[in-house]
Amino acid sequence: MGHSSKDQLTPRLAVFDIDGTLVDSRGHIPASTKFALKLLRESGVQLGLASGRPAFSAKEIISELKITAPSSFFSGALVIDPVTNQELQAKYLESTEALELLELARKQNLYFELYSTTNYFTDCENDYSKMHQQYGLPRPQSIQLEKILQQLDTTNLKLIKALSIACNSEERERLLHYSQQLSNFSVGITPGSLHQGVTFLNITSRKANRSAVFDFILGQTNLRPEEVIAFGDGLQDLEFISRAGFGIALGNAQEELKQHAWMVTKSVDNDGIFHAVKTILRNNFNKIV
Repeated sequence: MGHSSKDQLTPRLAVFDIDGTLVDSRGHIPASTKFALKLLRESGVQLGLASGRPAFSAKEIISELKITAPSSFFSGALVIDPVTNQELQAKYLESTEALELLELARKQNLYFELYSTTNYFTDCENDYSKMHQQYGLPRPQSIQLEKILQQLDTTNLKLIKALSIACNSEERERLLHYSQQLSNFSVGITPGSLHQGVTFLNITSRKANRSAVFDFILGQTNLRPEEVIAFGDGLQDLEFISRAGFGIALGNAQEELKQHAWMVTKSVDNDGIFHAVKTILRNNFNKIV
């Protein structure tokens, strides 16, 4: 897909999805991507993250890539200052909402996880939880989830996200049926970037709106949309890609996302971020890489 000239604009912030964007199909961040982010930092561009991942599973990425701009996790339900780990904005699930989600998942016989901002919980460790750990997650706390819900009104525990996983066509059918019952929530369905045939269903409060998060980050950084570069590969990245001055879809992105992007670069496995950054540096900073 071609892209219109934006030579007159100077980007000040670059925001990245993690899985399938920064992290390739082998679970690694390519050396070319690390180099590209170094070039952006040296050009005065702040770096941020916008991911469905928990913040606690992105600590190493934040440190290694020197992420300093306000960053969004849990599909927009949480925004933190990655330098201080301070919570800037959070949209938690009500206890009644968490109970509703769990009961509906039980009826569909789906694997289910519940998340706080510091931990996550599932009934017992199994092949699903072990597979999910390959996406940078620690081991979950194994506990009957009904017991977690009982703690919500008597402790400081707050839940911010629920997640379900399907690993075959029959499970995906049940997962989709489940998702259709969640009109009072924010729902995101994404393919597993490390596993073919795996589907993740992320569920957060209806108040967790990625477009609102984009506006919130602009307010925190005192920037305009046209000063933002956004990288992504899934429909969950659509709000950032479509609103940023430089919305860049990776070559491995879902086709619908590509239609809304300013640029479609190469895939994450083929140095896509580096090639896009090289173009922006040449056109907007007069730097030849």
